[in-house]
Amino acid sequence: MCSGLSGGFQRFWVDMWTTYEACFTHSEEMRPAGEAPTGLFHGRMMFTLEANFDQFERGLTDFERRQVPFAMSLALNETRKDVLEADREHKRRVFDNPTRFTLNSTFATRASKRELSVEFQVKEFAAKGTPAAKYLKAQIVGGYRQQKRSERALTARGYMQSNEYWVPGPGVRINAYGNVSGATIVRILSDLQVAADPAQNRSAVSTKRNKNYRRERFFVPSRGSRLAPGVWVRRGKRILPALLFVSAPHYERRYKFFATGAETARHRLPIHWKAAFERAMATAR
Repeated sequence: MCSGLSGGFQRFWVDMWTTYEACFTHSEEMRPAGEAPTGLFHGRMMFTLEANFDQFERGLTDFERRQVPFAMSLALNETRKDVLEADREHKRRVFDNPTRFTLNSTFATRASKRELSVEFQVKEFAAKGTPAAKYLKAQIVGGYRQQKRSERALTARGYMQSNEYWVPGPGVRINAYGNVSGATIVRILSDLQVAADPAQNRSAVSTKRNKNYRRERFFVPSRGSRLAPGVWVRRGKRILPALLFVSAPHYERRYKFFATGAETARHRLPIHWKAAFERAMATAR
């Protein structure tokens, strides 16, 4: 798809949907055997906004031609800001009270005179917790989300099935965003001896040393128990479900990552290009 801009050589490619098809695949052949239900999508969530003015350089003077890369890099970087802000606003509309981490989950490179393109990508790395690309992918394309790190740990130990996920139960507190805190998840995994760092797993010595450990213990009842599948917490004589295991939920497409970027770029790039080229010509030496 391309966006035509008014005036002589002012035409630039918004290389959106072709990049989408190339970087995003839905394929049964890519599904690890026994690990993911049908409908799980694989691939990077990214698109590229790039300028292509080679075919229009014939109509430019040498002086104008020298200013175009600088002007276009300015226009692309200003458009980059607009796309990122539009992306954040869109997430505020479609998600219920999204976290700051989710709002800022789109990363974008910067254009330069030598690299006249900007790449937008949902972040695939997180120092702590689940990378945004993993939990947002299903919201972008529909289908089933991948298991979180904690869910994979519980599955590896045999507590959960590969097609199950957990949801908070009344036995745990949730924060203002409706999420279970990372510290609580660490405590649960520690009790169940499945923490990523074995040193974090709770031992008899640490239980004896910490009164809170003795007051509150997490456990997983055996399958077939009268208790619902999940992680339960024992507090004195009371037991409550902390994390309930549920079948894989199917997500509809809610987060229009690609369409929001494309629409914003098509509207804003012509405006920024005009201002940037005028600035480049006015300040050129």
